[in-house]
Amino acid sequence: MSNNPRIEFLNALLKDNPGDSFVLFALGKEHQNAGEPLLALQFFEKLSIVDPNYTGLYFHLTKLYYELGQIENAVRISEKGIQITREQGDQHAFSELNGLILELGLDEEV
Repeated sequence: MSNNPRIEFLNALLKDNPGDSFVLFALGKEHQNAGEPLLALQFFEKLSIVDPNYTGLYFHLTKLYYELGQIENAVRISEKGIQITREQGDQHAFSELNGLILELGLDEEV
């Protein structure tokens, strides 16, 4: 059990509703903020399967893959994110992700 009350609360919510996209995302962010990138990755990857249209995911998962040195995964998920954010019409998520791709030089990796 975590010592982080937010993580404990979110885990309780997830237990009641294992497919809750927001809770999966929030747990990923909480673990990322707690310096637990591999736990964050587990929640983000699960979210990418459970709800691939959750546009806010792609910025954070791309950045996490990059930080973990998984450049091929970062490129792959950023490309998928660009496609999904366009399809969903989420200009904010598209713009943030596109900026990250340029900042990290992932556009040169494609």
